[in-house]
Amino acid sequence: MSSMHYAEAPCAENGCVWSALTGASRCWAHIEEPKEFVGALDIKNAVRAWLAGIDLSGRDLRGANFVEARLSGANLAGADLSGADLRRCFLDGANLHGARLTGANLEMAVLGGADLSDADFENANVQRANLVGARGPRARFVHANLYYARPGNADFRDAVFDHAHIERTIFRRANLAGASFVGSSGNANFENANVQGVRR
Repeated sequence: MSSMHYAEAPCAENGCVWSALTGASRCWAHIEEPKEFVGALDIKNAVRAWLAGIDLSGRDLRGANFVEARLSGANLAGADLSGADLRRCFLDGANLHGARLTGANLEMAVLGGADLSDADFENANVQRANLVGARGPRARFVHANLYYARPGNADFRDAVFDHAHIERTIFRRANLAGASFVGSSGNANFENANVQGVRR
């Protein structure tokens, strides 16, 4: 596969308005050999790659370098992204159900509207990340750094934030029913959040 550093180009499929994947002439919906494309993907050198909508579910992506990559709407369900570098990565609308992101770096990542249910962010760096409208029931943020993260209007029912750093985290209007914040530190914004049954 050619260089993963993208110069966004339109999909070659006639009438398609989406952008082509980095290293391909078509978007994910129209790529002719998706399995071959994924198999050739250099996850160690995917900085700024355009991978919107790609299916990487269940993949071993440990230590991947997705800095500033576009993974909007991607399927990462069950993927192992432990230790991955996802700084400023676009994961808006992505499916991260059951994904493992332990120790991952998500500083300033965009996860708006993403499915984070049952995902594991233990020891992850989630500083300044945008999680507005994310769906994360039962997600785990144990020992995670959520400094100035923005999970407003998000669904984190029964999520676990034990021993997390939540200084300036904005939980405004989030659903935190049944969530656990045992041992968490910092002053967060819980304005109009549902904190019924929250454990501290």
